[in-house]
This record gives sequence, structure tokens and C-alpha cells, in this order.
Amino acid sequence: MFQVTTKETSLRLSLPSLLGTHQIMNAGHAVVCASHLPIPVTDAAKEKGMQTVSWPARLQQLTFGPLIDLLP
Repeated sequence: MFQVTTKETSLRLSLPSLLGTHQIMNAGHAVVCASHLPIPVTDAAKEKGMQTVSWPARLQQLTFGPLIDLLP
């Protein structure tokens, strides 16, 4: 868990599902930015985002597929 605290609110969220401790800070920034969007983003949506976030191909280990097929 980590906590995002601003002047307006404080919210405890699950750690983001991306690798690296720096992703906690990145997630905190994203949560604060989402709070300033012109559309409402619920706390439940922010929590779901932490649990389901993915960045395909970013440091992803490939085990099959067209790129692997090109290897000798």
C-alpha cells in the first residue's frame, strides 16, 4: 500500500503493478493528475488502475511470437 496526500484529500492505494520502486512516485503523480481532470475519477477507479496497470513491451520478456521467430 502507499498513500497519496494533498491539501484536499488522502487516499491509500495498492502498489502499482509495474516493476520498479520509482513506479510508486509515478503512480502518485498520476492519481493527483486524475483528481484535476474535468471528469470525475472515483477512488475505486484509481485503485483498479493500480491493480491493472500494464505497459506492454516495456521491459517485457518475450518468449514467443514473430520477433522471437526471427532469432537464429
